[in-house]
Amino acid sequence: MSALRSTLLVVATATVAALVTGAVYGARDGALTWLLLVALGGGALAVAHLVAARRRRLGSLRRQFALAVAIAVGQVLVFAFVAAELMFVSAHDVFFVVVIAALAGIVAVRAAALFAGGVMDDIERLRGTLVAVGEGSREPAAAAGGDDELADLTRAANAAIAKLGAAEEARSGLIAAVSHDLRTPITSLRLLAEAVDDDIVDGETRARYLSGMRTHIDALSALIDDLFEFSRLEAGDIAWTLQRVLFNLIQNAIRHTPADGSITVSAEAADDRLEIEVADTGDGIPAPDLERVFDPFFRGGTEAARTRNGAGLGLAISRAIVEAHGGRIWVEDAAPGARVRFSLRPAPGAVAAAAPAAPLPPGP
Repeated sequence: MSALRSTLLVVATATVAALVTGAVYGARDGALTWLLLVALGGGALAVAHLVAARRRRLGSLRRQFALAVAIAVGQVLVFAFVAAELMFVSAHDVFFVVVIAALAGIVAVRAAALFAGGVMDDIERLRGTLVAVGEGSREPAAAAGGDDELADLTRAANAAIAKLGAAEEARSGLIAAVSHDLRTPITSLRLLAEAVDDDIVDGETRARYLSGMRTHIDALSALIDDLFEFSRLEAGDIAWTLQRVLFNLIQNAIRHTPADGSITVSAEAADDRLEIEVADTGDGIPAPDLERVFDPFFRGGTEAARTRNGAGLGLAISRAIVEAHGGRIWVEDAAPGARVRFSLRPAPGAVAAAAPAAPLPPGP
């Protein structure tokens, strides 16, 4: 396809030039012009294609640019000499054409070197940054010298570096969070098991210890389930229903609402979508945490110390499910408590709006 495009370019240019030459100097000169341009232009582009196919052997961009200029200038010089022979152009005219072509070639080579120098500087800066990233640095690359494709490449590289840093930070937080969540119940299980095994407790205390062991086992099971779902989330395996979203939001509200509080689930039509809200009268979401509440394993406020069960995946999974179904989820302003809303396009035949549901008991 590239060779065909080059051929069409040469033929079209030669045809236009031949028509103009024929109209001014006659049909013979027009025909000779067409033949010369097709032969020389086609030959020069053929050489350019061969060189481009082997550009890895040429080395630096400066050398590649210079060679491209040399091919173009060489074509002009050959054309001047051939035209002098076939069209009886005077030697005087040929001489000045050669001088002008040579000067143009020198200027073009120098201009190419200047452009290549700027390009190479940008490439070297970007290469240095990527090498440093490979060695552990997460500093972004310096801005490119121009507003071109290299600048776009630098911005894309910086975005990738930022995402890599965020992923590493999240991974470190995940390891710390999971380590804490595993250590606490395992330590408690070990102490309870040792107490029961040593027969140092009576029957009533033994039963209470066994009940506590079951509680810690349930916490470990919930954490393992969260980790499994997180791995599915990372792999893009999102096959859960919207019932899971509602369950996660209600469970999250129950966790943060005191015994004398309330939780309300409501739905309403909004244009062509259905908006569902879960509101509670609990301790709310601190302002600094609003931007991160949907991040995996994030538990802000007092929960940053991880004093309750749960790995902090409920809202992250909810967002993944909602977005996979073409909707969105967000936190509304609320005082007191918290209000989490998500919107979806209802299925055909579904009820477009629903009355607010009765408040749910917050539970323990």
